[in-house]
Parts: sequence; C-alpha cells; structure tokens
Amino acid sequence: ITSGVSSVVLSSVFTDTYRDYLIVCSAMHPASQDTNFHIRFYNSSGEISSTYRFIGIAVDDGGSGQNSTSTNDGEGRVFNSRGVGGGSQQAFNVKGTIFYPKNSNHYTHFDYQASCHNENDGKNLSEVGSVTYEGTAEIVGIKFFMSSGNIDTGNIKIYGIT
Repeated sequence: ITSGVSSVVLSSVFTDTYRDYLIVCSAMHPASQDTNFHIRFYNSSGEISSTYRFIGIAVDDGGSGQNSTSTNDGEGRVFNSRGVGGGSQQAFNVKGTIFYPKNSNHYTHFDYQASCHNENDGKNLSEVGSVTYEGTAEIVGIKFFMSSGNIDTGNIKIYGIT
C-alpha cells in the first residue's frame, strides 16, 4: 500500500493448495488517530459481515493491561481496547495464522500477535488475540480496513503453509 485506501480486499487468496496461511501486515499506517484494525472474510457469495467473535489481550509499556471481547460482531477487530497511533512515525504490525479456511465443517479461526504505538499516551502496545467466524462456509478471501479513515501505507503478505 503506497497511498491511502479505505480497504484491502484479497478476494480469492485461499485455495485448496495450502491448508493454513500466515498473514503478515507490516508498517501499516492509519490516516486517523485512535482507530482499530478490522478484518472480514469472504466466501464464494462475497463479504461476510456477521457472526464474528474476537478477543484481544493487550499490555502497554507502562504495565497497564487492556482486554477486548465481542461475541456477535460484524467483523474481527485488532487493537479494539485502544486505538493505534496515526502520527507520522507510528505504524502497527500484525502477524497471524488463519487455520484451514477452506474447511466447511468447522468455524474459521485467525490467531494473531500485534504491536503499535499510541500517540495520545505515548505508549507502545503489544496484543495477542483471536478472531473467529462462526459459520461453516469455505473462506476464500479476506478484507483489511480501519474502523475509520484510510490505511495510508503498509505491506500485507500472505504465505501458504503445507
């Protein structure tokens, strides 16, 4: 991503070639301060905007912990307990695994670890969490977007795991 976009959609990235996938989002910079990173999945009919659960457990470099959960949401959320910084030198990173997205017998899970800096309080934040889609449709794609504003810059890589 080299200029502002409202979302990044990789609509046909998950195939039968690989069972699991590593997703690396690095040097992601939001246009707006204190926003959350959102994730939605795609099935063969299109974007899925319901029946997500998420949990995030975070701690900042001041020792303060924040947790965030939801049991029925329109997307998965990263940094939901506090937003990411939008300052010029601030960016966030997310690394996670989506497990067997083409399986139509079980829910789809994306487990991640993430880091960011928040300009408002000057704290670094580390978070681990999980996003679960509570449906059994085969997942073929993924969408990344912010809770508000654009993603200004960043890199998103997806690697198949055999």
